[in-house]
Amino acid sequence: MAIRYRAGVDLLRPTAFASSRLWRTIGPLIVGATTSLLAPTPALAQRGDVFSSGGRSPYGGSHPSRRTGKQAIQDDSVYCQQTPDGRVVPKPYGGTRRNIPCGPNFAPRPRQRPSSRQVVFNYYYVNGINTPYELSGGQRGRGNYVWDAALIRGNLLDLGARVSATGVAPKASRVRIRIKSEIDRFTTVPTWNPSGMQPIMTMCTQARKPPSGGRNSMLAAGRWMIDGLCAQANRIDDFRRGSAWGGLAPFDLLECVMQAAETQPLITRAPVPQVVAMIREIFAKERRQPAATRALNFFVVIGHSQGNFFTEAIAKSFELSKEREIFERRLGILALASPSNYVSLPSAWSANRIRHYTRKDDAIVGLLHPAPFARRPFEPNLPALWDWPDDALQRHLSVLAPPLRSPLLDAMGWPVPPGCRPTREPECDPGLYHAFINSHLLENYLVDPPMTLGGRPIPREAALELARKIESRLARGLSPAMRGRLQAQLRARRQSLSPPPGPAVLDRIRAGLRDLKRTMMQEAGVG
Repeated sequence: MAIRYRAGVDLLRPTAFASSRLWRTIGPLIVGATTSLLAPTPALAQRGDVFSSGGRSPYGGSHPSRRTGKQAIQDDSVYCQQTPDGRVVPKPYGGTRRNIPCGPNFAPRPRQRPSSRQVVFNYYYVNGINTPYELSGGQRGRGNYVWDAALIRGNLLDLGARVSATGVAPKASRVRIRIKSEIDRFTTVPTWNPSGMQPIMTMCTQARKPPSGGRNSMLAAGRWMIDGLCAQANRIDDFRRGSAWGGLAPFDLLECVMQAAETQPLITRAPVPQVVAMIREIFAKERRQPAATRALNFFVVIGHSQGNFFTEAIAKSFELSKEREIFERRLGILALASPSNYVSLPSAWSANRIRHYTRKDDAIVGLLHPAPFARRPFEPNLPALWDWPDDALQRHLSVLAPPLRSPLLDAMGWPVPPGCRPTREPECDPGLYHAFINSHLLENYLVDPPMTLGGRPIPREAALELARKIESRLARGLSPAMRGRLQAQLRARRQSLSPPPGPAVLDRIRAGLRDLKRTMMQEAGVG
């Protein structure tokens, strides 16, 4: 006899061996086992099973069989189609979809679902040079760590009130930084980069009331000693604040030059150990929680100006430590106006975990050219704050030029005419109208519209350079309306008044932060 499998393929043919006693003993067992393995189930026998070459397709129609793989007989009609994202479509399609077997033995694997754990992003900010912790005497104004932190908290992270120029309503951002239901937390512990702009004795900068108790000789003597100490402290502070250096704190500047020349960042310089310890504490607390309920913490360090040297050192500290998971999967950096291109870190890591932004007319761009430094800024990728002629940027954004002069320092020294009272209007700080310094300030990165306003007194040298751009445009064929607007702008420049600021860049930076968060979440399997 011959056992046939459906389409007539002979699978087993008895020979003379079948008449032997051994065959009569084990034959029924072999035949029964073989039949049970090869016989199709009734349900599939009605519609054609996976390896059948006959029968009707479960989805209608019939297709000729063909041999694939190890000479297996396959019926296309019972093959499902799989889209590139893993979904199974029970219908034949052409194009890019892939054939996969259907049936109980070839059920598609369920897609790996993202983790449902709570995601928390922890943010830290490190400031640049010339940044005291806060203004003395309880004054409100820009240019200090407390102000910068409020700016980041409100304008970048949506965790507080928006900061804007006095009388100028802030624009609502069109870019959300939140991706799903993650939590954003900005540290309440200051991560201040100490500066020479901070007074040695804050009590000497505050108005003191005359001692009570009349003309007591002991009180008068004590007041005399305090006044003498404060006078000496104020002289030291004047030097530390750079009164003889054009307003640049000399020790801040020296530290910045040393960091630019280092081949490896110094990971023991404050505030690096402090930030590293805070991140490690949160990560260790996370690991102590049950795996099923623990939150997933990510860490984003925001650096501005010199602060980027410290953020680079923070990343380097984790690269060299045992907490490799923090460096490889949990840490990201947002670099604003950075003098460093993070050359000490692996290039692949930097490409994924750093988002950097620099204005075209930022003074930091001048550090691109000198060769002695181990670190250089990133190439600018944001529009200029003021509409400078291209040749003016090339001439003035250079630290060194023959014969032994610095065009950038010369331009930064152009005097700003008096025109505001900074103690009453923070946006009237003269620093906002210093050529090439104003575009470096955090306010002109994170405020929309920028805090540098139009129609304010600016250095005459800057006004003349800006006027050349307008004159070149007037030389072209323009409509009467456009010509009239440009002529009005030219008159304002000739009166040494600031131009309207260029486009705000806050939304570009927010979009970059959102992209950084998405990248970090995807690499951790929660995107």
